[in-house]
Amino acid sequence: MKKVLAGFCALAFLVGSGLALADGGNGEKGEQQCSPANLSVGYVDNDDLQEHKGSFFPSPWLGNGCGGTNTKCIFIGTPGPNGEWDAGALKIDNPSSTTSLTVDNVTVDIGTDTGIDPWTSSLPVTIPPGGSLILTEDHNQFNFDTSDDPPRGIEITPSCRPDGDIPIIHVTVGTSTQVVRNFVDTAQVLNTGGIDIGECPVPGSGENEGHPFVEVQEQKNHCECEDHDERGDQQGQNGGAQDNGNQN
Repeated sequence: MKKVLAGFCALAFLVGSGLALADGGNGEKGEQQCSPANLSVGYVDNDDLQEHKGSFFPSPWLGNGCGGTNTKCIFIGTPGPNGEWDAGALKIDNPSSTTSLTVDNVTVDIGTDTGIDPWTSSLPVTIPPGGSLILTEDHNQFNFDTSDDPPRGIEITPSCRPDGDIPIIHVTVGTSTQVVRNFVDTAQVLNTGGIDIGECPVPGSGENEGHPFVEVQEQKNHCECEDHDERGDQQGQNGGAQDNGNQN
């Protein structure tokens, strides 16, 4: 049974980055549970097969400050069959210098296309203290091509007029106690300003869609805290008031 802990969640935002639970209720000590995560959005593009001009990789990227021997930066993504990248990118940073951060789930909503999640089989992932997690297209060139409409699949007609769709990124962090963080890409970095600049004004015009990572803000009023501790759930069924008191 999942319970929305509205009061605890509000406290999490008031306390801010200093909040950490010593014990999630099932012996998980030392991990931030209702802790903040920082999110940046960017775009990678070296897709000369689509006649895009030049190449652009946000930094850090795979082989350039992320992955390999750098265990502080975890990279989840795969280019197309010819090494081409044409995709939005998310960078989740763990701001704590002492505790790890578990990312359980990440989904993206762009307009009517909701729940975009190419990484479902790769999560959860634990980000080390001070580390980062980068997510982008994975195994399929078209599963996070967020400049297109729709952002997953094959675009039939390029969107050449700003669509006004503001991407929203939902990041679930924590283990026994989870928080859904909702971030808003108000600058429309992921969907390149609401138009497919790689195909506009006409298909093959070839503008590069790349963009460096830019930190985005969180919708703090849309926080959801969920308690996944089975013992806590049972206590809640037997006596909700006592259970809520144990969350302090």
